[in-house]
Amino acid sequence: MGHLLSSAIKMQGVVPTTATINISNDGDLNTCGWYKNGVSQGTVPNLTTVSATLNAGDTFYVYASNVDFGATIDYILNGAYNSTFTGDPIAQTSTFTAAANNTYTFSCYGGA
Repeated sequence: MGHLLSSAIKMQGVVPTTATINISNDGDLNTCGWYKNGVSQGTVPNLTTVSATLNAGDTFYVYASNVDFGATIDYILNGAYNSTFTGDPIAQTSTFTAAANNTYTFSCYGGA
């Protein structure tokens, strides 16, 4: 019984150390993808959303391209619009450092 109580007390002090990233490819792009800690995490297929878990302290950025008319990436932090990144032919976000409990959402689409 004492062991269970001790475990329960320890669990109360546990602080989450992860965040979430959501990246949607809303279409009209040649490519949409992301890097975490300097390593490509792959691309996001057209009209698809990819979600992943980040550890606090991970660095990451998102990119999108369209050779015909540029690309745009909308950045939403914890459900609130934050900023937009555009480029022709490639749009790329700043490099972010993940903080625990945050949700980073990126909406990528064609047009700059």
